Amino acid sequence: MTDRRRGPLDGIVKFFLWLLSLAYGLVVRITRGLYLRGILPSYRAPKPVISVGNMTVGGTGKTPLVIAVVHALAARQLRPAVLIRGYMSQPGEFSDEARMLAEHLPDVPILVGSDRQTSIEEALKHHAVDVFVCDDAFQHWPLQRDLDIVAVDAANPVGNGHLLPRGILREPLDGFKRAQVIVLTKADSPQADATALHERLQKLNPKALVAESRHACTGCVDAFEKIPYDHHHLKGVSVAAFCAIADPESFRRSLQEAGFHIANLFVFMDHHAYTPEDMAMVRKFVQDHDVQIVLTTHKDAVKIQPFKEFWQGFKVYYLQVEVEITHGKNVFIERIVSAARH
Repeated sequence: MTDRRRGPLDGIVKFFLWLLSLAYGLVVRITRGLYLRGILPSYRAPKPVISVGNMTVGGTGKTPLVIAVVHALAARQLRPAVLIRGYMSQPGEFSDEARMLAEHLPDVPILVGSDRQTSIEEALKHHAVDVFVCDDAFQHWPLQRDLDIVAVDAANPVGNGHLLPRGILREPLDGFKRAQVIVLTKADSPQADATALHERLQKLNPKALVAESRHACTGCVDAFEKIPYDHHHLKGVSVAAFCAIADPESFRRSLQEAGFHIANLFVFMDHHAYTPEDMAMVRKFVQDHDVQIVLTTHKDAVKIQPFKEFWQGFKVYYLQVEVEITHGKNVFIERIVSAARH
């Protein structure tokens, strides 16, 4: 999927994945066409719906962007609610993203479920809602949206350009034409060429606003007590870190930019459920190397709450990261507020 392996056997595997991607692409095009032409029914919510989605699988920084959109709406006296599918969550439980959203947005209804229509109808029975912000709905054809925001990782915008499972694209590149707003995330990354990508996307969709953003570290928070700390006082401190996110390198960059010395970064699979053995491995490294602080992401911090006693006596923080729109901020806010008041 990433073309990092180039051996003879890998070439054979890539060929079969390419064949599967052709079949996947055909299904996507047919499904998309049936919904866009109105042959298959889609639901129009009684309140405006703003989608924050992406064109690829993997970590584009979509969840922090959802939080930024909700904060912008709430700051203008609008009452948002968030819809999230809840990937890998158990029935009746919040997923790690949903729990992270709930901690960031304590006064905002967080509605978890794959059936967005049911979530919307239930929300309106119990909450006063002006606008729904839908996490990961760009390819959710049964739901009509008033504004489609697409997050694009500026350092890895489309992978190798192939559809799943040969690449990381969820749909063909012409899908960008449906977006009204495209946000380049991590545009300050050393691997990013934001200017060239901006021009490429404007050619694909001249009507879309193409904004740029970066992930800014705003501090550290005690993973268990939820007490915030100014990370500037911790610069140069040696830390051990761990994460189970789609883009662990972005976490590494955030730690480096915040001024930490990374003694070790333990990387687990995205959405990994931590075990006592995992925690013991990290703690052993911390003890053996006399590391002062353990750092993780907010998404991971919500998953280690059962290990509070295990980490007694250790300083365990999560890095607080927010999306900062660095180019096109005023127009970006204007677009989402206009859609919410439509």
